[in-house]
Amino acid sequence: MSTPLSERERQVLEAVIDAYVQTAEPAASRTIAKRLGLGLSAATIRNTMSDLEEKGYLYHPHTSAGRIPTDIAYRVYVDSLMHPSAITRTQADQIREELAGERSAVDQLLYRAAQVLGVLTKELGVAVGPSLENAVLERLELIQVSSERLLLVMTLKSGVMRTIFVEIPQHLAADAVAQVAVVLNERLAGLTLREIRATLADRLRDAAPDTGAGGAGELINIFIQEAGDLFDMPAGAEPPGSGVVLSGTQLLAGQPEFATTERLHGLLEVTERRDLLRQALAERLGAGLTVTIGGEHQSPQLAPFTLVTAPYRSGPFAGVIGVLGPTRMPSRVSYYDLLGVPRDASEAEIKKAYRRLAMEYHPDRNDGDKAAEEKFKQITEAYEVLRDPDKRAAYDRYGEAGVRGGGSGFGFSHFDLSEALSIFMRDFGNLGGFDALFGGGERAQRDQRRGADLKVTLRLTLDEVATGTTKSVRIRTLEPCATCGGSGAKPGTQARTCGTCGGTGEVRRQAQSLFGQLLTVASCPTCAGEGTVIPDPCPTCRGDGRVKAEKTLSIDVPAGVADHHYLTMRGQGVPGPRNGPRGDLVAVLEIAEDPRFERHGDDLVFDLPVSFSQAALGAEVEVPTPYGPTTLRIQKGTQTGTIYRVRGKGLPRLGEGGRGDLHVRVHVWTPAKLTPEQEKLFKQLAQHEGSPPSEDAAKVFWKQVKGALGI
Repeated sequence: MSTPLSERERQVLEAVIDAYVQTAEPAASRTIAKRLGLGLSAATIRNTMSDLEEKGYLYHPHTSAGRIPTDIAYRVYVDSLMHPSAITRTQADQIREELAGERSAVDQLLYRAAQVLGVLTKELGVAVGPSLENAVLERLELIQVSSERLLLVMTLKSGVMRTIFVEIPQHLAADAVAQVAVVLNERLAGLTLREIRATLADRLRDAAPDTGAGGAGELINIFIQEAGDLFDMPAGAEPPGSGVVLSGTQLLAGQPEFATTERLHGLLEVTERRDLLRQALAERLGAGLTVTIGGEHQSPQLAPFTLVTAPYRSGPFAGVIGVLGPTRMPSRVSYYDLLGVPRDASEAEIKKAYRRLAMEYHPDRNDGDKAAEEKFKQITEAYEVLRDPDKRAAYDRYGEAGVRGGGSGFGFSHFDLSEALSIFMRDFGNLGGFDALFGGGERAQRDQRRGADLKVTLRLTLDEVATGTTKSVRIRTLEPCATCGGSGAKPGTQARTCGTCGGTGEVRRQAQSLFGQLLTVASCPTCAGEGTVIPDPCPTCRGDGRVKAEKTLSIDVPAGVADHHYLTMRGQGVPGPRNGPRGDLVAVLEIAEDPRFERHGDDLVFDLPVSFSQAALGAEVEVPTPYGPTTLRIQKGTQTGTIYRVRGKGLPRLGEGGRGDLHVRVHVWTPAKLTPEQEKLFKQLAQHEGSPPSEDAAKVFWKQVKGALGI
C-alpha cells in the first residue's frame, strides 16, 4: 500500500511525471523549479524529491542527477485522471460519422480503431475481437430438399448463418421434420454455441416422445450425430475480428524506452506472443475503463508497459480495445492547447496567440535552448494548420492524422526549424523591425534567392502500388551556369556589396509622427533585397547564374501510396539565382483504376460471379490478387452478397508494415437462357425449395452492429 502524500509532495510528483512524460529524461529540481512554476525553490523541490524517493515514488538513475517516476507514482497520477469529462455533442457526432462510414466487417472496424489509437497516441493500438463461443442461437431451420436429404440452417442473433446437408431415410414423414424443428428451437434457441455443444445430447434425450410423429425420434438422433459440424465453427467461420489486432508497432518502437536491443527485443516478443495480449485483454472484459501499470500486470513480459483498455459491444458479442505503451505513456497536446486558444477561436485570435508565443520561444531570443526551439516548432506547426481553413477542418475531424503524411497532402511529417522560421518571417517579418530583432534580414535574402519548386505527375498502376516502384522522369529546368559557377558575375570578377543598403537588402526610414518615432522597413531598390550587385554580369547567363537545361531524375515510390498523395524531394527543384538554394521537387501521384478491384484504403474488393451449383454445393475457385492468382474455397450454401476475406492480399500499409486484405464479394450468377435439360432440373428443384427469407441476413447483422454502436 502506498504512503500518503502531502499536497506539496503531490505537486512535485505530478511535476516530475509531467516533465518525464514530455521529455523521456530524468527530471532535476532546477528543471522543475524553472519550467513548471510551482512557486518553490530548487532546494525545496530537491528535498521533496528525496522524500518521494524514500517513499518509493521516485528513483534515482546512476547516469543522471534527476529522478524518474516508479510504477507506484504512475498509479497515483493515473488515479487522479480517472474521472474524464463527458464528450461534447460535436465529438459524439464526429465519432458517429466515422463509424457510419465504415462498411467493412467487424475485424476491419477493430483494425481501423486500433490504427487510429496508435496514430493518435503514438503507441500500440490493440483490440481483441468477439468469439463465437458466446454467440447466441436465434433459430434453426430444417428444409427437406429431397426425399433423402435435409438442409440444416443455423442463424445466430448477430446475423451469421451456417448450413449443412444431412442424409435422411426415405420413409421419414414431412410432418416429423416440421415438428422436430419446433422442438429444436424450443430447447436450443437462446443458448450460446458453447452451451449447445456441451449439453446437446442431454437436452434432446427425451425429445422424441414429445413429437408423436412417425420417424421423429430417428430424426433427432440423426441431428445429434450430424449437428456437431453445425455448432463447431471452423476457424475460417469465426466472426471477423476474433483474433488480437495490433497497429502502430513502429510508432511504439520509436519511443526512447526501446532504444536498447534488449528493450526492443522485449517489445517484439510481446507483439509476436499475441496470446499474452489476448489473455490480458480478455481479463478486462466487462471491467470498464482500466489502466494497468508496469508491475501490476500478471505476466512479467508486460511489466515494462502500461495498458489502457475499455470494453465494447457489437450485438451479442463483446470485446476489448485499448492502447499499450511504455510506463511513461506521453500524451500529445492539441494544437489549440499549444496556442492557448479555444476550439472556436477566430483567425485573428489564433494569429495573436501565435505571435505572443513566438516572441517568447523564438530561438534567437533563447540562446539556442533546445527546449525553446522545440516549443517554437510545435507552436508554429499548430499555427500553420489552424490558420488555414481547409487544414483546420481536416484537423478538427481527424486530428493530426488528417494533416500529417501523404493522406491529406499537407505534409507536416518533416516540419523542421527552418520551415518554422520561414513561416514566422513570412507572416511577421515586416512588422516593427522583427527581421533585425531575430536576424531575419539574412534569412530574407536567402529566401528571396530560393529557387522555385518543380511539380511532376507520376502515373502508377495498382500492381506498382502493391510492390513499390522506381519511376524516371525527364524535366526541363534551370541549372547553375558553368561559365560563372552560378555566381552571375563575369569570370574574373565578383559581386560587390550594395552601397545603398550596406549589404542588408533593406532600407529603413524613420519619421516623426503624433505617436512618436515611426520605423518603416522596405526592400532595397538597388539590389532588390539581395544585398549585393553585379557590376560585370556573366555573358552566358546574363547575371542570373542559371541556364536552361534538361535532366532525368529517378523517384522511388514506396508501396501502399494512394491517389493524389505526393512525394517531396527536398533540394531537387530549381536552383535559386546566383547560387541561391534549390527549391523542392513535388511528385503528385495518379493511380489508374484497376478494373478488377475496388480500393478501400489498404483493402481491396473483388466481385466474384459463381454459378448456382457452386454457391449451393461449394467449390474451389481462383481469384486474382495484385501478387498473382490465389485459390478460394466457397462454402456450401453461400448467398449473394457473402464476403470472404483473404488475409494479407490487399495493399501494403504505408509506413506501418503488413498488408490489408482482399475481400471477395460473391454474386450468384443466374443464366439468361437454359438448355432443356437445365430447365428440367431447375423445375425439379423448384418443387423442393422453400420460400426465401424475408430479409437478407447480412442486412440484419449490420442493423444490429449499427444499433449496438449507436449509429
